[in-house]
Amino acid sequence: MSFVILFLISTLDLKKSNIMKTIYQQIMESCPENYIGHHESDLYIKANDTTTAIIKAYKVENTVNVTTFHNTETKELCYDVAFSYDPFWDKIKTK
Repeated sequence: MSFVILFLISTLDLKKSNIMKTIYQQIMESCPENYIGHHESDLYIKANDTTTAIIKAYKVENTVNVTTFHNTETKELCYDVAFSYDPFWDKIKTK
């Protein structure tokens, strides 16, 4: 019984910690760096099972505009997450 309680508590802590992270941070922790691209503040992410799960969970907790497109070079399906490329905003903050 105590194992189940500890598991539930740690699961809740994990969910809470992911809610506090940006989608960029979650993707960077879960995927190779070559899965990420950007234009200005928009974040581009290659679609796969992991990134799809992150996108779905993030959309439940946050209002975020996510669209899909096919990469013109690789033909891979990708997500375009508006205003979510953190380094762009970090650079703006330091100016």
